[in-house]
Amino acid sequence: MKKITFIKPLLMTSFLMTSSICGAQLTLQQIKDKGIKHPEIVYAQYRLETGNGVSRAFTEYNNAFGFIYKRKLMRFKSVGACVEYYKTWQAKRYVTGDYFEFLKKIGYAEEEGYIELLKKML
Repeated sequence: MKKITFIKPLLMTSFLMTSSICGAQLTLQQIKDKGIKHPEIVYAQYRLETGNGVSRAFTEYNNAFGFIYKRKLMRFKSVGACVEYYKTWQAKRYVTGDYFEFLKKIGYAEEEGYIELLKKML
């Protein structure tokens, strides 16, 4: 299995509950509707990774979570496709337990303090 690494998150001082730009939008409810585990944490990841939906990764590539493959930012046909990819990614790697510890253990983000930022956003 090839290792997936993640781009460093955009640090923001304030966050919105939904984000939309160029017609793309991702809400907490969409994440819940897909059956993704720990949806509030995953939504916080989206907000942090994309700067609330304004990053190039999100606006140009529909990449809501900073997925990188072979050192290149992954492109998705839609935000929904990216959320579905996250669900599949999560299902292959996460079983149970503290989700913050899981993200830390797998090295989800290289940014020091990433987990602490996610916790503060909840």
